[in-house]
Amino acid sequence: MRARAPFIVTLLALLLLAGAIVIQGDCVQEDAFISFRYAANLLDGHGLTWNPGERVEGYTNFLWTVILSIAMGLGADPATAARLLGILSAVALFLAVLRAAHRYYPGGKWTGPLAILLLVATPGFSAEAVQGLETIWFALLVTLAVTTVLDALAASHPARRRRRFVRVGLILVLAALTRPEGVGVLGLIVLGSLVASRRGTSTWRPLLIAVGVFLVIYGPYWWLRFDYYGYPFPNTFYAKTGGGLHHLLRGLGYVGRFLLHHPVLAVMTVAAFSALKARLTDRRRPQLMVPFIVTFGYLAYVAVVGGDFKATWRFVLPVLPMWTLMVAAWVEERLVRVGIPNKKVTGVNLVWILLVATALNAAPTLIDTLRWSRQRAYDLERRTVCGEWLRDNAPSDAVVAIHSAGIIPYVSGLYAIDMWGLNDLHIAHRTMPDMGRDHGPGHEKFDYAYVLGRNPRYIMPRGWAMVTSEPFREVKAAVFEDFDGVTDTEGVYIERHVPLPPGKDGGPRWFNFLESTR
Repeated sequence: MRARAPFIVTLLALLLLAGAIVIQGDCVQEDAFISFRYAANLLDGHGLTWNPGERVEGYTNFLWTVILSIAMGLGADPATAARLLGILSAVALFLAVLRAAHRYYPGGKWTGPLAILLLVATPGFSAEAVQGLETIWFALLVTLAVTTVLDALAASHPARRRRRFVRVGLILVLAALTRPEGVGVLGLIVLGSLVASRRGTSTWRPLLIAVGVFLVIYGPYWWLRFDYYGYPFPNTFYAKTGGGLHHLLRGLGYVGRFLLHHPVLAVMTVAAFSALKARLTDRRRPQLMVPFIVTFGYLAYVAVVGGDFKATWRFVLPVLPMWTLMVAAWVEERLVRVGIPNKKVTGVNLVWILLVATALNAAPTLIDTLRWSRQRAYDLERRTVCGEWLRDNAPSDAVVAIHSAGIIPYVSGLYAIDMWGLNDLHIAHRTMPDMGRDHGPGHEKFDYAYVLGRNPRYIMPRGWAMVTSEPFREVKAAVFEDFDGVTDTEGVYIERHVPLPPGKDGGPRWFNFLESTR
């Protein structure tokens, strides 16, 4: 049994992942539909635009959006395609972690199984796999880039080493095309490789191969997107940043809360890296230093940009696989091979110990994550129906002003003003005095006088007021209460309450919004 225990833990981790994915439900989130809308406009010949004719980069996942546009061109539903790609990425990531554990920590059998078990013990991992965004795909690419550079550093034959560094450059190109942070991962990998180099070896020259491959491909892409959109960074960067010290404090709090919400991983991390200094001089220095610098350098970046508001901890997930690998390797070395002599603890007991640790790590955040997924499923169902009503009843040239600019703009196909500015140049580039202090990232910039000046035909209320079980008779008051002192002084807008088909619970639903009388 003891010999089979690591395999059993691996199998259990896969089963737990499958179960976690199933219980999430149909929870494709709002932001995924931003990518779907860009992909749809690309297919329709409008280019990668939010509104046809307006060049604004309101997405941060170019490669993911292009892949989805290909799937849509082949007739696939984008939400289904995105969920499938996320699940396949999660499985591939498990395999990449197991391979890395076998290759770089060959002295034990538990490192890989424990690492993927810690991934499953992070409920946000399974949630992000099925919520339609590129998070797990990007995590896979980051992990492959790190493990491939370790392969390259370990290669003794010069030609083989060069080929592997070429592969590193290509993987990092895919990562940077998926998310702009891929450029930073390149820098962290270069730094980690140079720091980990043994005395008397020349690492910087082969690293130049990876950097050169990256620049040859990514450089022209960056210039083309800069020429197309007119800004060095995506519009979402400008919409979410600008709080200075307040953003940093918010970001540090985000990383700190992740540790508090995942106590077993946090305790293991503190224990593992308290012994790091003594281990950096051993023969596995690259296997420690490169993942260490990439992981904690990336977390420092997350803190600087202010973290995220979502319950899935998606900004931590790209480096979580390498993080769990390092921690799992230490746990095996200290507890299994040293602290627990052979045959004193049976394989059955080890399996139970790891499962209890998994439960303890997941417990503080599991309910919040499931609640988040349930809310996303609820929003998807009701906002899809609202978008369908607008698609079927609104004039084709109507303009919609909306905060949650994802599902409804995509389904309706109407021109949409994103009132939080993710897809609006003017709002995204505003300077807000309270950035980093109020609301969450991406929900702090606005200009409601500007929005009303564009004369939208429809204005959607925020949150629960959009769809209710009976007509909500205070829509106008609720909307203009959100508008921070900007009011409809001319009485242009009237309330509309439209009956919708019954929901899944069979109860009545009403679609509440404001409509212009002009």
